[in-house]
Amino acid sequence: MATKLIGLMPNHADAKASLASQRLIGQLRRSEIGAAAQLADSLDVCTTLRPCRSAACPMCGAEFQDVMVAINGQFIRIPARSARNRAHAVTIVPSTGCVKPEDLSVEAFVKVGDEITTALIRLDYPPTLIGLEASFNEDATGKVEPHWCIHGHTNSVDWPTTKQENGIRAAFLASPWIKYPVHIDLLDDRIEGRRYPFKPERFRRVTQLITDNPGRRPYRDTKQRALRPWQAVSLAIVEHELGFERRLRIHGIDEKAFGEGLRGLDWPWGGF
Repeated sequence: MATKLIGLMPNHADAKASLASQRLIGQLRRSEIGAAAQLADSLDVCTTLRPCRSAACPMCGAEFQDVMVAINGQFIRIPARSARNRAHAVTIVPSTGCVKPEDLSVEAFVKVGDEITTALIRLDYPPTLIGLEASFNEDATGKVEPHWCIHGHTNSVDWPTTKQENGIRAAFLASPWIKYPVHIDLLDDRIEGRRYPFKPERFRRVTQLITDNPGRRPYRDTKQRALRPWQAVSLAIVEHELGFERRLRIHGIDEKAFGEGLRGLDWPWGGF
C-alpha cells in the first residue's frame, strides 16, 4: 500500500481527508459490488506526489476544493468588485434530483446540472460557479421515502435582481421530496462561502419528529449523519465515473479562460 503523506501539502493530504479516504477504502473493500474493489485499489495508491484524481477520493476532493477557491477569486470575487463587492450563493434542489436509493447514476447528476444551467441561461444570470453533490435523505417520521438528493451549490457575481430571484424560485418548485428547493445567501469575505460548493464531505440527512421539548409543539428536525457504508460505496462508484469535470458546471464564464486558470493551478483540465 502506498504511504499517505499526511500534512506535507495542506491542499491535498491533510489528516482529515486522509482518514476519510482510509474509511472509504475499507467500506469499498468490504462491499460485494464488483466495481468497489477496483475503486478501492485506485484510492489506495493515491499520494500527494501521484494523486489518483478520482472524484470519489476525499484527498483529491480536498485539493479540488482549494483549487476552486482560487478559481473563485479569478472569476467571481475580482469581477464582483465592479458590483460593489457583491456576490451571492444559491442552493438549488431540483425535484428531478430526488431519486430512489437504487437509481443514483451519472445520468441523474448530469440531468440536474443541465436543469440548473438552463435556468441560469434563461434568467440571464451573472457569472456563476456550480458544484454538484448528493446527500442521502432519511425521514424517520415516515412521511418521505428514503432517497438520494442530487443538488447544486453556486457562487455568483453580484446580487440577484428581483426578477432573477423570482425566476429561480419559479423554476424549482416545492415537491413532496423537498419543501424549500431554493435557498439564497448573500456572500461576505469569509472563505466558507467559497469553499462550500466544492466540499469533499458527503452526508446522510436524517429528519425526526421532536416531541419532548416542553416549550414547543412537536416539530421536525434534520441532522447530518455519516453515510451508511452501502450509501458511501454507491455514491463513491457514481462520483468516480462522474469525475470532477462533470461535478463542476459554469455559467457566463469563458470556457477557454476557465480551463487555462485551472491548468495554471496545476489541475489537469480537458474541458466540458
